[in-house]
Amino acid sequence: MIYPSDIEEAYERWGANCGPCSLAAVLDLPVNDVRKLLDGFESRRYANPTHLKAALDRAGARYKAIGPKLPRYGLAFIQWGGHESKPIAAQYRFTHWIGISGDMVFEVNAPHLTTFESWKKIMPEAIKEEGRGNGTFTVRAGIEITKGVPL
Repeated sequence: MIYPSDIEEAYERWGANCGPCSLAAVLDLPVNDVRKLLDGFESRRYANPTHLKAALDRAGARYKAIGPKLPRYGLAFIQWGGHESKPIAAQYRFTHWIGISGDMVFEVNAPHLTTFESWKKIMPEAIKEEGRGNGTFTVRAGIEITKGVPL
């Protein structure tokens, strides 16, 4: 897993956010290189698990949906706490993608890879301070990616 160097450029050029950037991190690619894998992203501006699995298919990656748990290597779709009683469409407005490699996390809002322990302490609290959650989170969906597969 890498920390892509073109995050800001991709955001400015085509609106890349946590989904495309996390995908790029786990595929070891620049963010601008995953743009072509994300059919319809530029008009939607979001990526749900179905969208990222389709992008992984386009990339030729091997993966497995593992339900609501963290992958050893792959993508985690996070649900910020405090929105459980809202309709599902409203809950989705309070979700976030991260990349996972063992205990390391790619977080688009951080300047470098960080540990999961550090991420758990900092990000939910930052989301709470922004008024977007209550300081908790759950893993809504995990996608385990098989490393070493040529893309």
